[in-house]
Amino acid sequence: MLLNLQQKTIFYIYKLKIMISPVINEKEIKLLKNRLSLLEKENKELKKVLNRKKNNKFVYLYCSLPVTLFVFVISFFYIFADKEEYLKVKKTKELISSGTNIEKIKIKKVNADMILISSGSFLMGSNKGGKDEKPIHKVTISDFYIGKYEVTNLEYANFLNEYGSDVVNEGKYKGKPMIFESDWGLKKIDEKWIPQKNHEKYPVICVTWYGAFEYCRFYGGRLPSEAEWEYAAKAGNKMEKNKNIFAGSNDINEVAWFDENTNYKPHKVGLKKANKANLYDMSGSVREWCRDWYDKNFYKTSSQNNPVNNNKTNIRVLRGGSWDLRAFSCRSANRDWDYPGDWNSSIGFRFSQDYLSYVL
Repeated sequence: MLLNLQQKTIFYIYKLKIMISPVINEKEIKLLKNRLSLLEKENKELKKVLNRKKNNKFVYLYCSLPVTLFVFVISFFYIFADKEEYLKVKKTKELISSGTNIEKIKIKKVNADMILISSGSFLMGSNKGGKDEKPIHKVTISDFYIGKYEVTNLEYANFLNEYGSDVVNEGKYKGKPMIFESDWGLKKIDEKWIPQKNHEKYPVICVTWYGAFEYCRFYGGRLPSEAEWEYAAKAGNKMEKNKNIFAGSNDINEVAWFDENTNYKPHKVGLKKANKANLYDMSGSVREWCRDWYDKNFYKTSSQNNPVNNNKTNIRVLRGGSWDLRAFSCRSANRDWDYPGDWNSSIGFRFSQDYLSYVL
């Protein structure tokens, strides 16, 4: 088969996508195979023309240049215009090169609105907060996905009923409690967990770090790192030029539920204004668990690229402030913490996934 550079590029993309068909829906695979078949047919016809007119340079140019130009435009669209397509192929190729069997990758999807936070760099920390927010330092974050909303009571109840337990049932945290009943959260009736009446769309509360961790793990995801969380709260590479104090505004009432506007109780997710990344309730509502261990001096030694504090302490990071805290605690740069087994009515979390896990 006669393929020029651009055609080889598209040919490789189609072949690769078909090779990983167990993780792409059947409709897309059929479409890709049709495209690949047309490409092969097109090149066979071109080869016939060239064989008949091999001494006629004009015919060669007349036939090959339009096709080459057409393929180049299509290549540009698939490789550059569609970033997700490009990254999917690139990262899948890396997996194949490393010896990973792509066909065995089976990611269990959680039913949640997910937002792609594209890679970029930002200044993490603040000079207007606590000592643990200093020094301000440059951090670079890779592509990742994060929930548009905090995990809700309904979503967590569905998880518990599918999981079959309210304690971790496997792994290094086996036996750890995940959640406790609450008047604004979940209740357990006849071994089944259900949200309190009219609280289905409220953020899940009274969940331990272990419960947040296990929910994310069960659905093929993870908790966001502290750095990812702050990057997302500041809208990632869509970061507001005026450097908002809160996630999406300098007016906390626009974007957050906090102690002065809540009547001292939580509220449904998504009622306030989103930030530029289209994330809701990153400020206020409930404090959100992150995967890092908390260290007040971490910023002094953390790496620049995708920092995560894996050095064990006794406490885990919480971010975002909550409905019962003052505005100062709801700033995007504010750091907070609690013991991983602790829980209360102002602690919840947000689901996150690596880029590759989500696109596959």
